[in-house]
Amino acid sequence: MAKLFLSFGIYLENKPCVVFSDTLGVYYSGNKSKNHIKSDISVICDKTNFSKRGYEGAPDLTIEILARSTMDYDKTIKLKLYEKIGVKECWTVDNESKLKRA
Repeated sequence: MAKLFLSFGIYLENKPCVVFSDTLGVYYSGNKSKNHIKSDISVICDKTNFSKRGYEGAPDLTIEILARSTMDYDKTIKLKLYEKIGVKECWTVDNESKLKRA
């Protein structure tokens, strides 16, 4: 995750978008604290929606690093939630999958 986060940070330097790690809380549908989600990596281009508690709205890009323990949740429930709240693009990264070479 660190290399991917760093790569986005370098790419977005001097651009209007910013990359955040899973420390950023994203809040949606008003001010209810239960409407809170964290992505492994988020890219946000609209900086006007930040509040003291986190970001109020949908990130432009979310990236989930899949782990065995959370893979089903990330690929189903979380992905549907991202779509529902208006995330423009969502990536899932499977570190455990190995590419087969011919």
